[in-house]
Amino acid sequence: VRSLLWNCLLPTDSSEEPHWLYLKLVGPNDNTTGIGASIYATLNVGTPHERTVRGEANTNAGTFNQSDLPIHFGLGSETQVDELTIEWPDGTEQLLYSISSDQYLTIHLPEDFDGDGDVDANDLSQWEGDFGGGNGSDSDLDGDSDGAEFLVWQQHWTGDLSPLATSKTVPEPTSALQLVCTAALIVTRRSGFPALREVGPSN
Repeated sequence: VRSLLWNCLLPTDSSEEPHWLYLKLVGPNDNTTGIGASIYATLNVGTPHERTVRGEANTNAGTFNQSDLPIHFGLGSETQVDELTIEWPDGTEQLLYSISSDQYLTIHLPEDFDGDGDVDANDLSQWEGDFGGGNGSDSDLDGDSDGAEFLVWQQHWTGDLSPLATSKTVPEPTSALQLVCTAALIVTRRSGFPALREVGPSN
């Protein structure tokens, strides 16, 4: 059960300034600011002091919610969000780890690798260019673009995969093996990081 806490419930050492985190969501073309998304910031995971603060992407503050655009979390004396869960309006769940406090973080819809507001074959091309060697499609903030991102894209692609399969170059055996192993890991460990300032497509 998630704890819904106000900023004032997060302890602050009076000798230091309270810590914070601002999140800007970048959603699809019909909802570019991610209105309706719920965000859960969990602190002190695995300890007796574990707690979760809920924020919501909307323009009206509600009871027990920290709401605004961009979304603001007051963290008190905590310098890190251990787990940041974003539940997008379309049902996509995005899980990020080890997010440093005191920063403005822009987070893109995880399957929109090229940042154009939709999910299509161009996103697959972007991922292929980043795969194994860059973090331009790194939607889970683990420092690279790998099979985890491909699986997210595949789950949201609504077109026919057959033309894509015939037109794309088959990966080298080592790359294919890496992709399969990553996919297997995700299946066994559902959900997916050093904090970056922007999550999603690179400019």
